[in-house]
Amino acid sequence: MTNTTGTKTVQQPLLAIDNLNVSFSTPRGVVDVVRDVSLALAPGKALALVGESGSGKTVTARTLVGLNAANARVSADRLDVLGRDAARLSERQWRRLRGKDIGYVLQDALVSLDPLRTVGQEIDEALRAHGIRGRDERQERVYAALRDAGIPDPEVRARQRSGELSGGLRQRALIAQATVLDPQLVIADEPTTALDATVQAQILELLAGLKEQGRGLIFISHDLAVVSHLADEIAVMQHGRIVESGRGRRGAGQPAPRVHAPADRCRALRGGQGHPALGRPAGLRDLTAHTGLGLLRGRTGTGGPQPREDLRLPGRLASHRGGRRLLHSPARQDAGHRR
Repeated sequence: MTNTTGTKTVQQPLLAIDNLNVSFSTPRGVVDVVRDVSLALAPGKALALVGESGSGKTVTARTLVGLNAANARVSADRLDVLGRDAARLSERQWRRLRGKDIGYVLQDALVSLDPLRTVGQEIDEALRAHGIRGRDERQERVYAALRDAGIPDPEVRARQRSGELSGGLRQRALIAQATVLDPQLVIADEPTTALDATVQAQILELLAGLKEQGRGLIFISHDLAVVSHLADEIAVMQHGRIVESGRGRRGAGQPAPRVHAPADRCRALRGGQGHPALGRPAGLRDLTAHTGLGLLRGRTGTGGPQPREDLRLPGRLASHRGGRRLLHSPARQDAGHRR
């Protein structure tokens, strides 16, 4: 989005949000879920919303596409989405924006695709909803969207249902569905969750490509290490508020902002490296987190239709120092600890 003044071109933000508040009316009273959130996003930039489960990330994202529940109360000093005052948009106006101007990659690819319809039918629905009537044209656009999302043999995959695809292909299909109409803004909600490290890297590369095409990208995750390589700006959410923000490695060539986490928050450990006291267990491909229960959870293997094996490595948590948790005793790395 650009405005030209004389000979100077001014780039307009895709998002300009000041003091967004979202609450829900419940039988027990009003629950505040998002509080005083301010965000801005320019074309060709990526903004990451990071935080633990329940911190308000998804509610914030759904507000930006007009998908909050009927009992939601939304207020903001400013809520501009693609140059429109989103607080005043009707449901009919939101339907015109969603898909065409704003692409939304839903959370959890395993359940977000209809198991009774083919992938091609899922993507075709967005084209029909926005007035593209020619069947041959829609079919070609479906194939092109799948191809652009890195799915091989799109003519074959378009005829398959979600249960016939691996986790990585399901995630790519959701991205194809969100981008088939070439939206200016793409919101991806936890697009790498439950994927192994190899497929995560492929999905991140795909999302980075969308940004390089000039689209704005909002990336929602619980994993700072993942988003720091993709995001220009990072906002950390906790209890509905942005508690810390900073520039990502893409934006400044610097590490992501450090989070001073409470004692019960998982701390992400990426790349299968683990804690120095543990080393790298044999066969571990994607060490995801160690939790307040004192268990390190990992995953073996790479993407595919077969379920992967989980690893649990026992260990006791030491004191919380300098934003890091330390394990007292090293865990044995033999196969007898696999469950």
